[in-house]
Amino acid sequence: MAVQCDRRLLSVALAGDADTGLLVRELSRPAADGIAEARLEIGSYTVRAARLRPHRENMDRTGPGSEPLCRDGVLITGCLGARGLSAARILARQGATALTLMGRSDPGPAAREAIARLTANGTRVTVVKGDGTGPGACRVAVATTGEHAPLRSVLHLAGTAADRALDQLTEDDFEEVFAAKAFGTTQLAEALRGHDLDAFVLFSSASSVLGSAGQANYAAANGFLDGLVAALRATGVPATSINWGPWLPETEEASRPRTPSRGRSDRPGSGPSPTTRQRNCSVSR
Repeated sequence: MAVQCDRRLLSVALAGDADTGLLVRELSRPAADGIAEARLEIGSYTVRAARLRPHRENMDRTGPGSEPLCRDGVLITGCLGARGLSAARILARQGATALTLMGRSDPGPAAREAIARLTANGTRVTVVKGDGTGPGACRVAVATTGEHAPLRSVLHLAGTAADRALDQLTEDDFEEVFAAKAFGTTQLAEALRGHDLDAFVLFSSASSVLGSAGQANYAAANGFLDGLVAALRATGVPATSINWGPWLPETEEASRPRTPSRGRSDRPGSGPSPTTRQRNCSVSR
């Protein structure tokens, strides 16, 4: 499956009094100077565009009443690539005092540089090497985070892909993808049982909502995450899943996939996403 890095998807909504001539003119623009927006609304005389802008408020780590937006210890799994390091920087900026980063391999040069910057800015960073699909590794990561500060927030980013046409997918292809997404998340949720969390955030994918060619197994695994969140919330766990769309890495090395992937909807190089574009977000409590 070919990766179309420059392909853009445009959503157009028509108001009740939409001017069809205006619609035609707007849709003709890409051939000339392109359309920067992803969403347009065509009215009788006007065109409205929906735009995402970086949230730059509260850069001093505090919310209303000078309360930190993020507090104490944070565990991030599958996090030594661009998305995880971006999340680590945001959470540190918002008040996390201790970050535990869990990955299957040692940090590369870009990750080590990012960790050094976090440490220089006063955030304690601990790297735990382990396979998140194993219950023992999840328990170690949770316990390690609690050694330095009370564990308050957990972000689960781990995942891989095994893309094929639907009729060519094998049982191994499903097991490989479900291992990190489904089984690993279940093990992590079990290791967190009894912890008083502010947030348990699972990185899902838009493929579970929209589908994605060649990714039936990946879409199903992310759909499992969305369902697990509903089950966790029913028991009082502050769980949330984020259905990420395409994302653009900040650095090439930090974002290089551990397992080659040709078609994930959140694969590097397929377009911008809030993961690396937004510069400030908060973990809701």
